[in-house]
Amino acid sequence: MQWLLQRYPEFDTQPAGEARVTGQIAFARAPSGDRRGALRRARRALRRNPREPRAYLALAVAGRLVRVDAGAAHPAQTRPRDLSRGADVRVTGRRRAGGGVRRTGRGGHRTGAMTRRDTLTAVLRWLTAGESHGPALVALLEGVPAGIEVSTTEIADELARRRLGYGRGARMSFERDEVEVLGGLRHGVTLGSPVAIRVGNSEWPKWRTVMAADPVDPDELARQARNAPLTRPRPGHADLAGMQKYGHTDARPILERASARETAARVAVGTVAKALIRQALGIEIVSHVVELGPVAAKSGLRPSPRDAARIDADPLRCLDPEASALMVAEVDAAKKAADTLGGVVEVLAYGVPPGLGSHVQWDRKLDARLATALMSIQAIKGVEIGDGWQQARSRGSEAHDEIIPSATGVRRVTDRAGGLEGGITTGEPLRVRAAMKPISSLNRALATVDVTTGEPATAINQRSDVCAVPAAAVVAEAMVALVLAEAATEKFGGDSVAEIRRNVAGYLDALVIR
Repeated sequence: MQWLLQRYPEFDTQPAGEARVTGQIAFARAPSGDRRGALRRARRALRRNPREPRAYLALAVAGRLVRVDAGAAHPAQTRPRDLSRGADVRVTGRRRAGGGVRRTGRGGHRTGAMTRRDTLTAVLRWLTAGESHGPALVALLEGVPAGIEVSTTEIADELARRRLGYGRGARMSFERDEVEVLGGLRHGVTLGSPVAIRVGNSEWPKWRTVMAADPVDPDELARQARNAPLTRPRPGHADLAGMQKYGHTDARPILERASARETAARVAVGTVAKALIRQALGIEIVSHVVELGPVAAKSGLRPSPRDAARIDADPLRCLDPEASALMVAEVDAAKKAADTLGGVVEVLAYGVPPGLGSHVQWDRKLDARLATALMSIQAIKGVEIGDGWQQARSRGSEAHDEIIPSATGVRRVTDRAGGLEGGITTGEPLRVRAAMKPISSLNRALATVDVTTGEPATAINQRSDVCAVPAAAVVAEAMVALVLAEAATEKFGGDSVAEIRRNVAGYLDALVIR
């Protein structure tokens, strides 16, 4: 019931259990004696258009949550139970303008509000679990349509791309990502069920005791040098803030999860997302490094998917050979100085149709969702959509993409907006940038405080890279793919790739302005 209230604003429930819906959608009554068929048809309508309130009402009617009669919906004889919170929770009051439904538990205490991103309503969602030195990382991708062709080899290849780049540390040379698909895939094709992927850690035997899930004999732990408490948090890392938040006196529980190794799980599910948008919508994604430290590539470079192999072959995944040579020299200088480097990566998506995302709410805007996704990558400190920073320095006449007629309808002369206007894709190539700070684990340790003594100290020195900007570009590809896959499944629905293709074709054929 809660998800129905959250997704359909005109539906409200009073404390006594009275329900009503405006008469304009009263046609959505369930055929008598055919509850299963009505549920099936309602769910099919919901998949075709996840934002259509009539589909939610039809589903509610078919499920006997409400009945429709003469232009208004009335409560079913038995008041429906709030399945999302259990029997002790009731829904009261009207849906609030902010997008949430006020929920009360025993005693009327507010327990929170639901939003569009709630896990009960997300069309495509994913989670990762695992620690840097644990046995494995695990990723779960739910809402994947059936019929996507993807293999463990493709996932392993993407993970290998994540390990690319001049300036990576020794860990990249001996750690291996061992890919295993645990569910959702059969004979190289998705089933429509959740896809679960395990990325094993080849170094796990060395950490088995220190990172064991079950209690370990203290005497055995004492003999493990790796188990020594890490009490000198690194500036720029999650160490200190996490220790304060969770009450730890050892940084190990924080750095294990905060580590950028977690991005291996993102790249794994991102491979499935890439396959989805490529096979269902024809979207291709490419990335490259545009800045590293003080060195910048030529402005205006726009690599296409055909350039992907050439970019991956470059030591720093830079499309400008001259800039790449200077970047290599910069990495060498930083390594000699026991320092680290950051940079800027750019991701482009080609073949994105107009109409993904929306302008109607802050959390439906696709540029906002892309920015959130990219900012969630470890060490990313800034995101730019299109020529965002340059637009801020320009006059309006120089900042916007003029629209002109074309043989197929309309097109934009330029793409300064990066393929997004008002939170909606325009049909132009989508272009985003992410700025990565220098890695916070330095061989030349920075000043900190030992949290056990309160005395000045130098920060702990964990094994690290000099530069991981090329790898960040690959991770950014995965995040962009996941956001686009979510937006595409929201827009076009479908239980299979074939169904999504039909929905996309029908949508494009019906565009009033092409």
